[in-house]
Amino acid sequence: SVRSMEFYFDERNWNERGMGDPMVATGVTYENSWESTKPYFGCAWVHQHDYLEDHEGVLGPNAYGPGFIVANRNKMMTFLPDGTCHPIMYSGSDEDQPDGCSFFCENACLRSVEVEPIGDDGHTFQKMKLTNQDGKSYTMNYNGRNRNTEKIFFTVLPAGQYTGTFYDGNNIEVTPDYVNVVAHDLPKCNDYVTEDMFYFELTSEAPSESSAPTPSPPDSYCYDGFEGEHYLGVKVCCASSCGQCGGSGCQNLPGGSSNCCTGTISSSGNVCSDFADVGCIMPATQWCEYGVTYGSICCAASCGTCGGSGCSSRSGGGSNCCGGSISSSGKICEEYSDIACAIP
Repeated sequence: SVRSMEFYFDERNWNERGMGDPMVATGVTYENSWESTKPYFGCAWVHQHDYLEDHEGVLGPNAYGPGFIVANRNKMMTFLPDGTCHPIMYSGSDEDQPDGCSFFCENACLRSVEVEPIGDDGHTFQKMKLTNQDGKSYTMNYNGRNRNTEKIFFTVLPAGQYTGTFYDGNNIEVTPDYVNVVAHDLPKCNDYVTEDMFYFELTSEAPSESSAPTPSPPDSYCYDGFEGEHYLGVKVCCASSCGQCGGSGCQNLPGGSSNCCTGTISSSGNVCSDFADVGCIMPATQWCEYGVTYGSICCAASCGTCGGSGCSSRSGGGSNCCGGSISSSGKICEEYSDIACAIP
């Protein structure tokens, strides 16, 4: 059947945080429709962070395949390869954007990221400069959430290795104590940016092995390492040489990402089997510890919530996020760490 779909801008989205899970539409086709009726973003500054994934290659200009529709702002396109983005001629223009208010970036893969520097003198973090592995850089002012109480730098990036530097209002470099990096909802494309792709110089180096606390007797897991938790709730054990577990620049700590980054360890599937093991997932101690539940159903933590309307569109798909699909599969949880199963 044919359905009409109209795109609109909701003013509740003004604070760059969005309103929750993004809309996902599949199987979209255009029939007997002018190209200019396809989605694009206006020239107003409020659209500066707007982007729309066109995973099936049907929402952008007719000449292109899959990619992203983005607002015509340098911050949206600086780190993409030259020639990736093309002006959408029917998106309109203004004095500041004479070549069009929106661009289409073919074969790009973008994801929104929040960067929050933390320190005793936190109010001095006015600007952030990001530089990628190719030497491309962009400097931005803090722009996310409550600007009076929080210094959040919100941006949209492709995958890459980024080095960040912060400055105060006088363009003097400011070094944070630590930095929180949060990557938002996963796009449909595969080559997306992750939290362990950022490095920031901090006020102090990671503690050396000699300054690490004396380990307790080997009567518990991770006795000779550092416990940490991935943002999806998976508890992991990092090596003591890391000095910390996870965090910005973890891939640069002694031990590398496989021993120091919570995301890398949690995705490895390597569960600690000995008290002395490091670089592994801590064994679960209760049913669905690394997932989310709805009644007696355990869904994957990446789903956010278990079951309910739109469950098949969440990260993990219906087989991991929908109670009906999990129940009909007949899978019963056998280990505390199992997900997408019925709790006995």
